[in-house]
Amino acid sequence: MTQTTSGKADMKLFWACFIALVATSFVFGVRANTIGELQNSFNLSESQKGAINGAGMWPFALSIIFFSLIIDRIGYKTVALFAAG
Repeated sequence: MTQTTSGKADMKLFWACFIALVATSFVFGVRANTIGELQNSFNLSESQKGAINGAGMWPFALSIIFFSLIIDRIGYKTVALFAAG
């Protein structure tokens, strides 16, 4: 972590990551809470319900894997500056 002029560690990147993780978990929670209503409204089978939930999980998991490989190559600082700008 970098030190600011007041001597405290600069926590901007930490808080940005923390907020992003909270937002992501909120979306997963909303999806988990609404799937039962979707099942009742559209007469979905358990298999269809699983396919709908899986459609939201695979892109997230694959993006974490592939983007982590890219980030390791170009560096976290570059990505953080790009994301903040």
